[in-house]
Amino acid sequence: MDMSSMSSSAADATTTTASTMGTMMSMTFHSNTTDSLWFSGWTPKSGVAYAFTIVALVAFGIMYRALNAYAATRERRVRVTNLEKANVVVQSMGANVPDHVRESQVDSTTILKEPTAIRSNTTTSISSSRLTSDNVRLINPWRLSVDLPRGMIHVVIAGTGYLLMLAVMTFNVGYFFAVLGGLFIGEVTFGRYAFAPVIAPALVENS
Repeated sequence: MDMSSMSSSAADATTTTASTMGTMMSMTFHSNTTDSLWFSGWTPKSGVAYAFTIVALVAFGIMYRALNAYAATRERRVRVTNLEKANVVVQSMGANVPDHVRESQVDSTTILKEPTAIRSNTTTSISSSRLTSDNVRLINPWRLSVDLPRGMIHVVIAGTGYLLMLAVMTFNVGYFFAVLGGLFIGEVTFGRYAFAPVIAPALVENS
């Protein structure tokens, strides 16, 4: 009798555990409002708490796109600064410097296209065979003030992206659409900054 009772209790416990694990590891979309987000302390217990979680995920999605736009803008500023420095070096070399060497200070891996601001004759990159190693540097030197912040920004962007991925992996419908909504709003708001062209100072017409 006791053995039967113990077996029944063990079977019930196993069934309950399996059911709980199945709920926690659900691999299909569901609409539960009590799914934990990232850690056990963030588990909505009410509709208001669930709504707050949705808003937080939307904000994280917006922040993710904003960080990407900031990183792109920062890289563009660094490139423009390098171009300005290279332009000063070329100008200091004297008036006998050929035009193709002056124009070669533009990063040869990038084709600049801005019809309203750039001369029509310089819409293509300059062949590297016409240049010498003394006149152009294809890779900028390592600088602590530039590369350390770049690495830190990348870590923050990657961490935010992984958090959003983990939220989607809960298969919670609300969390899923909150992440998509945040990414959409962030891209609409900040996308233009990420894809703005780089204008080479040496190629901009004097107005």
